[in-house]
Amino acid sequence: MLLAVLAIIPARANTIPAGATIYLDASQGWCCHTSYLIYLSAKDSSYVMSPVEGVAGVYKFVTRFETQENFRFCYSDNAITETQKGPVGTFTQQDITGWTATRPYYIMGDGIGRWDKTATSKGETAFKSVEIRTSTDCVDSVYFATVVAEWDGAPCKIKVSGDVVSPAMTVTPQGKKMDIQFVNGKKETAGTEHSIKVQLYADNKMEQMVDEKDLIFAVPEMMCEEEHDLGTICIDEQKQITLNAGVTGDHYYWYEGESKTPFSEEKSVTLNTSDGDHVYKVETFKTILEPGRDLMANGGFEDGTNGFTSDYNHVVNTLNDNEKRTGEGEYYMKPGAIQNNLFTITSNPHSQFWRDYKAVTPHGGNYFALFDAGAKGYAWRTNTDINPNLKLMKDSVYGFSFWVTSPNKPEYFNKPAVLQFVICWKDADGNLQPEVNLGPAYTTKKEAINVFTWEQVTADWKAPVDAEWVQIGVYDKSTDGQGNDFCLDDIMFQKVEMRTTNMAKRDVYKYTGKDCSCAGIPMYSKWGDVVFVDNSKGDYVTYQWYLENEIVAGATEQYYRFTPDQLQKEIHVEVVCKDGSILSSCPLMIGDITKGVEKDPYIAPAKKVVGRRTYWVGASLRIEQTIYDDGSTKNDKYFDL
Repeated sequence: MLLAVLAIIPARANTIPAGATIYLDASQGWCCHTSYLIYLSAKDSSYVMSPVEGVAGVYKFVTRFETQENFRFCYSDNAITETQKGPVGTFTQQDITGWTATRPYYIMGDGIGRWDKTATSKGETAFKSVEIRTSTDCVDSVYFATVVAEWDGAPCKIKVSGDVVSPAMTVTPQGKKMDIQFVNGKKETAGTEHSIKVQLYADNKMEQMVDEKDLIFAVPEMMCEEEHDLGTICIDEQKQITLNAGVTGDHYYWYEGESKTPFSEEKSVTLNTSDGDHVYKVETFKTILEPGRDLMANGGFEDGTNGFTSDYNHVVNTLNDNEKRTGEGEYYMKPGAIQNNLFTITSNPHSQFWRDYKAVTPHGGNYFALFDAGAKGYAWRTNTDINPNLKLMKDSVYGFSFWVTSPNKPEYFNKPAVLQFVICWKDADGNLQPEVNLGPAYTTKKEAINVFTWEQVTADWKAPVDAEWVQIGVYDKSTDGQGNDFCLDDIMFQKVEMRTTNMAKRDVYKYTGKDCSCAGIPMYSKWGDVVFVDNSKGDYVTYQWYLENEIVAGATEQYYRFTPDQLQKEIHVEVVCKDGSILSSCPLMIGDITKGVEKDPYIAPAKKVVGRRTYWVGASLRIEQTIYDDGSTKNDKYFDL
């Protein structure tokens, strides 16, 4: 682990001369307000700052007298033109007690510290990605459409307009990504196309548009339900049956009839066949996570250290008596100060990073950063006592996600952070149950660290019980060496609602299980209107055909000619073998037989008559015997009147 180093640095001048210009960059995190002011504690007054011409989001103030370098900025949503007594509005930073380029301001004039470039708004607001997602409601046959937008910078308004959005929608951005549902349950012909325009504005009055995207989407097909009739299955031949969901999704709910089955929630299931009629149904869902349903309080750390605890030492996000700053990105501690197992909540890339760390761009507002975790423990932990919405419902699926990055430079990336989120709960008697993993362990990736980017990690978890008290925590399984420092943001935990609005498809499978007690005598089709059995070995002597288990009178040949209206009827044949045994073929629908490969039937050659004899057994009764070439005979009785 890197240790803080003591350094003796000459004190910087703490006065600002008259005529110096102080600039405020309000483009990142403090935009969208009407007036910006600088509060000088020495005068106990706030002075209106003027916008810098040609540089969006940057304001300036020219000092009229020598003043202490001890001030803070304020904002107001009202137009202010005069000097105000005392602070105005609120601001996210505390009093600024020393110049640093890492603050959102700089000073120009007479040896006071400077930025290394001229005033400009940093990180211009722009879309990173914009897409439209659609879903259907299978009950009401309506569809939904949502804009999913992600952006850089700190925009003030997003406007969605188009032929299907009337009137246009205007929303206030939250964080760096947002879902905006602009069609909420509408009936319309599938395939109908609509044009949508999504615009990003840098001001509340929507006069400064900074980016826009034109999109086209089509009304989705109502792929709600599809039936698959598997017909009759002889359970003594086909012991099992495999069923598959028709589309790929995030979750699958299987039902037998109308009752939810306990056997699987996978895309494919294999079942034992059984007697009777069976109906199986699978509902395929696409996961839709909505920020409004997040059960995690302060998962984005915008409320500081509220809503969670830590086994590590909190370092406040300002300078204090135990800290000295020596320049951009460098952080040292005085002797006796705590130097490891530290965490902080910050939105400033340099506020608590030591010189061996890389500035991490905020994911969106505040984030959690842990340094020098040399001891095991929970880096972050919350429970129902401080986060009342954390409760579990048995068999419900919960979506869990977090954003993670690392502040380590590549040369110090020796032991990456290995983060394991865990969850536990108390039973009905108040007994704490063992922890289980909330998704797999996550190891910070060196290739991502090289560019210091944030990565989102997601997992689905199914609650095995109902629980009124729940605890979620994370610890770093790598607690030695360099490189296991990490940053977290936007920890989310929410119940995934399985609703018709996010169901992709419902597949229904039907079959009739039957104990056929059959010998598996194959049946074939030919000429489009004949079914038959093969008797090429000459084993069968006589035949009797059955439709729907009823004898067909006169159908006693090797062949049966069917009519078009019988295609959906079940047929089988009983044969008498040369040894006198009786066998039955397995019942099949005639239509299923005709779907197979046609086969030319074997027809036994006709017997050749080699002789005849006549026997008189009375004055008018005689027996005529016909003799064939295979040695068989046929006796016919005649009466002569």
